[in-house]
Amino acid sequence: MLSFSRLVAAVAIACSIAGGASAADAPVESEVSALNRILASGGFQQCDRIRDRLVRATADPAFDGLASGQRRTTLFALLACSPEGAPGLANAAGRLEPIAVERHEIFAAHYTLMTDARRRDDIKAYLRHLGAIIDADPALIADWEPDAFFWALRKTRDDPAAKLELLTRLRQPPWSTDSAKDASANGWALSQAQLLMETGDATKAGILLEGATATFVLLQVAQDRRFAPLWPALEQAGRFDWTRVAEAELALTRAQATRRPESLEPIATQIDALRAMGRYDEALALGDAYAVRLDKGERFDDANTQRAWLLNNHAYTLYDLGRFDDADRVMKSAQGRDGVSQRINRAELLSNAGKPAQALEVLSEVKEKQSSPYGLMWRDAGLVCARFRLGDRAGAEALLPSMRERWKENAAALTRALICLDALDEAAALYVRRLEDPAERAGALEAFRVGRPPPVPPPALVEFEARRAKVLARPEVQAALAKWGRPLTLPLAGTYWGAL
Repeated sequence: MLSFSRLVAAVAIACSIAGGASAADAPVESEVSALNRILASGGFQQCDRIRDRLVRATADPAFDGLASGQRRTTLFALLACSPEGAPGLANAAGRLEPIAVERHEIFAAHYTLMTDARRRDDIKAYLRHLGAIIDADPALIADWEPDAFFWALRKTRDDPAAKLELLTRLRQPPWSTDSAKDASANGWALSQAQLLMETGDATKAGILLEGATATFVLLQVAQDRRFAPLWPALEQAGRFDWTRVAEAELALTRAQATRRPESLEPIATQIDALRAMGRYDEALALGDAYAVRLDKGERFDDANTQRAWLLNNHAYTLYDLGRFDDADRVMKSAQGRDGVSQRINRAELLSNAGKPAQALEVLSEVKEKQSSPYGLMWRDAGLVCARFRLGDRAGAEALLPSMRERWKENAAALTRALICLDALDEAAALYVRRLEDPAERAGALEAFRVGRPPPVPPPALVEFEARRAKVLARPEVQAALAKWGRPLTLPLAGTYWGAL
């Protein structure tokens, strides 16, 4: 059913004011009135009972001749009572849209049409319907998670005007979840500020960045030459004091954990933050403690999505400390039934730890229908590296043509594959290409951060990093860097994928 928890009572309320029918009413009007009475008495609890009747009533040719109030109530009830993606919903929403009056009606019509636009890969229609919801009441989507907009952000990455429209919209709702507040203040604000700097509006970009708290956002600002006009003021304000920035971010995450003791997300974030600061003992203790709690069956509100990530980050801590077998054991547990990301990550750790054959076995479990195009690029990069390390260069190179065609889905993954293959000329050319591309530049600049290495780097990773250093030192790569950004030396360790 349509998911808008704050509007659950709207069916009953709307139906209670829609009015009844007299004995002289036409059959469809009598049916609509009967349905309204049923809904008014039980709201959503009656959906399973009368869904098919709602479909038949709205399909009746005489339905469009009913009073607007009756049509609005019945069409809204059909949308609210139907599973998302059910046949005919877009048609019903299109009929409701021009007559919708109440906020729940506006939301139901445009949410359904927005979902249909995404299914059809129509970003313009998606933005129009999202805008209509926000214009009606930004609070209608205040409890949505940032992942809900991942498709739209990817779709607009090469269309600055559409991306600016989307980002401007996303900063309007009064977000109620920590993750959405964080995205609005950090990731979305950064993307919008980049676009504003390109148009010469440094003042507005600077205001947007005042609320940024995430280390990764300020790192990008400090590197990307688009923000050069802001660098002096930001440096003077201590915004590029990386130890101070990381400590402040850690404090925020700990405050979130205190407010949300039933959540795993702030704990997973803390583990990564502690790793970045080189505080491995604390990261390890925190990960161990929560791994035990999970093993004992303790329940957490977000365990379905965050259990895997907490264990994922704990495994990376163990891996950094040279406890490769322990890291693999934890990462295997993190995989779960659908842990695509954790399988890809586990294979990376296994391959770097000198076990490429096991890495191939794990990657064989990553199915295309379960993974995003971005994730499939990481999977293929893992296959390239593992096959090459097993002496199968031909098998590794066979994956490159497809990866080259899909490079915009995940340029860092293609970079990893090329460096694994020792194809340094092509890797250098790809870095230049990424730096020249405004949509790819931020990711490419991450490669030019020199941080603290892990305490026990595995041999395969040391070899990989030596090759990557050769690529980054190439004159053509350094020239592109000087044009579009600058290198950074950090008192922080690498986290997650590292700089690629």
